Amino acid sequence: MRIDKTLASLVNACQKNFGTGYDQYAKGQQHAMEAFKHEHHQQSVLVYPGRFATGGRFDADVEASWKVMINKPVYLPFAAYDATVLSEDNILRESIRLRLGSIEYTTGLLVQARYWRSCFSALRVLCNKHDFTHPGFGVWSMGIVLDNLLLHCEELLDNPAALRDPHFQFFDLETFPWLRDHYASISSARVAVLDKSRSVLLTSVEEERLYGEEWREHDSRTDSYTVAMASRILESLRRN
Repeated sequence: MRIDKTLASLVNACQKNFGTGYDQYAKGQQHAMEAFKHEHHQQSVLVYPGRFATGGRFDADVEASWKVMINKPVYLPFAAYDATVLSEDNILRESIRLRLGSIEYTTGLLVQARYWRSCFSALRVLCNKHDFTHPGFGVWSMGIVLDNLLLHCEELLDNPAALRDPHFQFFDLETFPWLRDHYASISSARVAVLDKSRSVLLTSVEEERLYGEEWREHDSRTDSYTVAMASRILESLRRN
Protein backbone atom coordinates (compact mmCIF):
# COMPACT_ATOMS: atom_id res chain seq x y z
CA MET A 1 0.00 0.00 0.00
CA ARG A 2 2.87 2.42 0.72
CA ILE A 3 3.68 2.82 -3.00
CA ASP A 4 0.16 2.61 -4.46
CA LYS A 5 -0.89 5.48 -6.70
CA THR A 6 -3.46 6.79 -4.25
CA LEU A 7 -3.70 9.62 -1.74
CA ALA A 8 -4.62 7.09 0.94
CA SER A 9 -1.33 5.23 0.42
CA LEU A 10 0.67 8.46 0.72
CA VAL A 11 -1.10 9.34 3.96
CA ASN A 12 -0.52 5.82 5.26
CA ALA A 13 3.19 6.04 4.36
CA CYS A 14 3.56 9.29 6.32
CA GLN A 15 1.80 7.80 9.32
CA LYS A 16 4.04 4.71 9.22
CA ASN A 17 7.29 6.64 8.77
CA PHE A 18 6.66 9.50 11.22
CA GLY A 19 4.00 8.34 13.68
CA THR A 20 5.18 7.81 17.25
CA GLY A 21 3.77 6.27 20.38
CA TYR A 22 1.74 3.13 20.86
CA ASP A 23 2.10 0.56 18.09
CA GLN A 24 4.45 2.74 16.01
CA TYR A 25 5.96 1.23 12.87
CA ALA A 26 9.26 -0.43 13.77
CA LYS A 27 10.96 0.40 10.46
CA GLY A 28 9.90 4.05 10.48
CA GLN A 29 12.23 7.05 10.73
CA GLN A 30 10.80 8.52 13.91
CA HIS A 31 14.19 9.00 15.61
CA ALA A 32 15.83 10.55 12.55
CA MET A 33 12.87 12.91 12.17
CA GLU A 34 13.11 13.86 15.85
CA ALA A 35 16.76 14.88 15.43
CA PHE A 36 16.11 16.68 12.14
CA LYS A 37 13.20 18.78 13.35
CA HIS A 38 14.99 19.90 16.51
CA GLU A 39 18.05 20.89 14.50
CA HIS A 40 16.32 22.60 11.59
CA HIS A 41 12.69 23.35 12.48
CA GLN A 42 12.49 24.37 16.12
CA GLN A 43 10.00 27.15 15.34
CA SER A 44 7.78 24.93 13.19
CA VAL A 45 4.46 23.35 14.11
CA LEU A 46 3.71 19.64 13.77
CA VAL A 47 0.55 17.73 14.58
CA TYR A 48 0.32 14.03 15.37
CA PRO A 49 -0.19 12.22 12.04
CA GLY A 50 -2.34 9.45 13.50
CA ARG A 51 -1.81 5.69 13.58
CA PHE A 52 -1.32 3.94 10.28
CA ALA A 53 -3.82 1.54 8.72
CA THR A 54 -6.42 1.84 11.49
CA GLY A 55 -9.29 2.03 8.97
CA GLY A 56 -12.93 1.98 9.97
CA ARG A 57 -13.89 5.67 9.86
CA PHE A 58 -15.44 6.95 6.65
CA ASP A 59 -13.63 10.27 7.11
CA ALA A 60 -10.25 8.95 8.32
CA ASP A 61 -8.33 9.62 5.11
CA VAL A 62 -9.76 13.14 4.85
CA GLU A 63 -8.65 14.00 8.39
CA ALA A 64 -5.25 12.40 7.83
CA SER A 65 -4.78 14.47 4.65
CA TRP A 66 -5.27 17.59 6.79
CA LYS A 67 -2.56 16.37 9.18
CA VAL A 68 -0.09 15.59 6.40
CA MET A 69 -0.62 19.00 4.78
CA ILE A 70 -0.08 20.75 8.13
CA ASN A 71 3.17 18.79 8.55
CA LYS A 72 4.34 18.98 4.92
CA PRO A 73 6.77 21.93 5.51
CA VAL A 74 8.76 19.58 7.77
CA TYR A 75 8.08 16.18 6.18
CA LEU A 76 9.24 17.11 2.68
CA PRO A 77 12.54 18.82 3.68
CA PHE A 78 13.31 15.87 5.96
CA ALA A 79 12.76 13.35 3.16
CA ALA A 80 14.96 15.38 0.79
CA TYR A 81 17.67 15.85 3.44
CA ASP A 82 17.62 12.19 4.42
CA ALA A 83 17.86 11.08 0.79
CA THR A 84 20.94 13.31 0.34
CA VAL A 85 22.77 12.49 3.57
CA LEU A 86 22.12 8.76 3.83
CA SER A 87 23.43 6.33 1.27
CA GLU A 88 21.13 3.38 1.91
CA ASP A 89 17.89 3.02 -0.03
CA ASN A 90 14.65 3.56 1.82
CA ILE A 91 11.54 2.77 -0.20
CA LEU A 92 9.16 4.26 2.35
CA ARG A 93 11.05 7.56 2.54
CA GLU A 94 11.42 7.78 -1.23
CA SER A 95 7.74 7.11 -1.78
CA ILE A 96 6.98 10.04 0.53
CA ARG A 97 9.60 12.36 -0.98
CA LEU A 98 8.52 11.81 -4.57
CA ARG A 99 4.81 12.11 -3.92
CA LEU A 100 4.90 15.02 -1.46
CA GLY A 101 7.05 16.80 -4.02
CA SER A 102 4.46 16.21 -6.74
CA ILE A 103 1.89 18.94 -7.32
CA GLU A 104 -0.65 16.32 -8.46
CA TYR A 105 -0.50 14.53 -5.12
CA THR A 106 -0.24 17.62 -2.93
CA THR A 107 -3.18 19.42 -4.55
CA GLY A 108 -5.25 16.29 -3.99
CA LEU A 109 -4.23 16.22 -0.33
CA LEU A 110 -4.87 19.96 -0.10
CA VAL A 111 -8.44 19.67 -1.33
CA GLN A 112 -9.15 16.78 1.06
CA ALA A 113 -7.68 18.86 3.89
CA ARG A 114 -9.95 21.77 2.98
CA TYR A 115 -12.96 19.44 2.92
CA TRP A 116 -11.97 18.22 6.40
CA ARG A 117 -11.83 21.79 7.69
CA SER A 118 -15.04 23.00 6.05
CA CYS A 119 -17.18 19.87 6.19
CA PHE A 120 -16.06 16.57 7.68
CA SER A 121 -14.80 17.87 11.02
CA ALA A 122 -18.27 19.19 11.88
CA LEU A 123 -20.02 16.26 10.19
CA ARG A 124 -18.13 13.84 12.44
CA VAL A 125 -19.44 15.70 15.49
CA LEU A 126 -23.01 15.66 14.17
CA CYS A 127 -22.81 11.92 13.45
CA ASN A 128 -21.24 10.92 16.77
CA LYS A 129 -24.15 9.65 18.85
CA HIS A 130 -21.98 8.95 21.91
CA ASP A 131 -20.47 12.42 22.32
CA PHE A 132 -23.18 14.56 20.78
CA THR A 133 -26.23 14.58 23.06
CA HIS A 134 -27.56 18.13 22.67
CA PRO A 135 -31.27 18.61 23.42
CA GLY A 136 -33.28 19.18 20.28
CA PHE A 137 -30.95 17.23 18.03
CA GLY A 138 -32.55 13.93 17.08
CA VAL A 139 -32.92 11.48 14.24
CA TRP A 140 -34.98 13.98 12.24
CA SER A 141 -32.04 16.41 12.41
CA MET A 142 -29.86 14.02 10.38
CA GLY A 143 -32.15 14.64 7.42
CA ILE A 144 -31.26 18.33 7.64
CA VAL A 145 -27.57 17.44 7.93
CA LEU A 146 -27.62 15.31 4.78
CA ASP A 147 -29.74 17.84 2.87
CA ASN A 148 -27.22 20.51 3.78
CA LEU A 149 -24.34 18.31 2.67
CA LEU A 150 -26.04 17.70 -0.66
CA LEU A 151 -26.83 21.39 -1.25
CA HIS A 152 -23.28 22.53 -0.53
CA CYS A 153 -21.77 19.85 -2.77
CA GLU A 154 -24.07 20.98 -5.57
CA GLU A 155 -22.93 24.54 -4.89
CA LEU A 156 -19.29 23.48 -5.23
CA LEU A 157 -20.01 21.89 -8.61
CA ASP A 158 -20.97 25.36 -9.87
CA ASN A 159 -18.53 27.37 -7.78
CA PRO A 160 -15.53 25.27 -6.65
CA ALA A 161 -13.62 28.45 -5.77
CA ALA A 162 -15.79 28.70 -2.64
CA LEU A 163 -13.68 25.97 -1.00
CA ARG A 164 -10.61 28.22 -1.30
CA ASP A 165 -12.14 30.53 1.33
CA PRO A 166 -10.97 29.55 4.86
CA HIS A 167 -14.31 30.80 6.22
CA PHE A 168 -16.43 28.55 4.01
CA GLN A 169 -18.45 26.09 6.09
CA PHE A 170 -21.00 23.44 5.17
CA PHE A 171 -22.73 23.72 8.54
CA ASP A 172 -23.42 27.25 9.80
CA LEU A 173 -24.43 28.09 13.35
CA GLU A 174 -27.77 29.58 12.34
CA THR A 175 -28.94 26.19 11.04
CA PHE A 176 -26.82 24.05 13.37
CA PRO A 177 -26.56 25.87 16.73
CA TRP A 178 -25.48 22.56 18.29
CA LEU A 179 -22.03 23.11 16.75
CA ARG A 180 -21.32 26.27 18.75
CA ASP A 181 -18.98 24.52 21.21
CA HIS A 182 -17.24 22.65 18.40
CA TYR A 183 -16.46 25.78 16.41
CA ALA A 184 -15.44 27.67 19.56
CA SER A 185 -12.94 24.95 20.47
CA ILE A 186 -11.46 25.08 16.97
CA SER A 187 -11.12 28.87 16.88
CA SER A 188 -9.37 28.95 20.27
CA ALA A 189 -7.11 25.90 19.81
CA ARG A 190 -3.41 26.61 20.14
CA VAL A 191 -0.41 24.46 19.28
CA ALA A 192 3.16 24.83 20.52
CA VAL A 193 6.13 25.21 18.21
CA LEU A 194 8.66 22.40 18.47
CA ASP A 195 11.01 24.07 20.94
CA LYS A 196 8.04 24.94 23.22
CA SER A 197 9.05 28.61 23.29
CA ARG A 198 5.63 29.85 22.19
CA SER A 199 2.27 28.70 20.93
CA VAL A 200 0.24 29.83 17.94
CA LEU A 201 -3.39 29.60 16.95
CA LEU A 202 -4.00 26.46 14.95
CA THR A 203 -6.34 28.39 12.64
CA SER A 204 -3.45 30.70 11.66
CA VAL A 205 -1.33 27.65 10.81
CA GLU A 206 -4.19 26.26 8.71
CA GLU A 207 -4.67 29.51 6.83
CA GLU A 208 -0.96 29.68 6.02
CA ARG A 209 -0.53 26.06 4.96
CA LEU A 210 -3.90 25.33 3.37
CA TYR A 211 -4.88 28.71 1.92
CA GLY A 212 -1.59 30.57 1.48
CA GLU A 213 -0.33 32.40 -1.59
CA GLU A 214 1.75 29.41 -2.71
CA TRP A 215 -1.46 27.70 -3.88
CA ARG A 216 -2.82 30.59 -6.00
CA GLU A 217 -1.09 29.43 -9.18
CA HIS A 218 -2.71 26.02 -8.76
CA ASP A 219 -6.29 27.26 -8.31
CA SER A 220 -7.55 25.65 -11.52
CA ARG A 221 -6.12 22.29 -10.46
CA THR A 222 -7.57 22.47 -6.94
CA ASP A 223 -10.93 23.53 -8.37
CA SER A 224 -10.93 20.37 -10.53
CA TYR A 225 -10.23 18.20 -7.46
CA THR A 226 -12.95 20.05 -5.55
CA VAL A 227 -15.53 19.28 -8.23
CA ALA A 228 -14.40 15.64 -8.42
CA MET A 229 -14.76 15.15 -4.66
CA ALA A 230 -18.14 16.92 -4.53
CA SER A 231 -19.32 14.64 -7.34
CA ARG A 232 -18.19 11.55 -5.41
CA ILE A 233 -20.01 12.70 -2.27
CA LEU A 234 -23.19 13.39 -4.25
CA GLU A 235 -22.98 10.00 -5.92
CA SER A 236 -22.74 8.31 -2.52
CA LEU A 237 -25.61 10.35 -1.08
CA ARG A 238 -27.90 9.56 -3.98
CA ARG A 239 -26.96 5.88 -4.07
CA ASN A 240 -27.59 5.37 -0.37
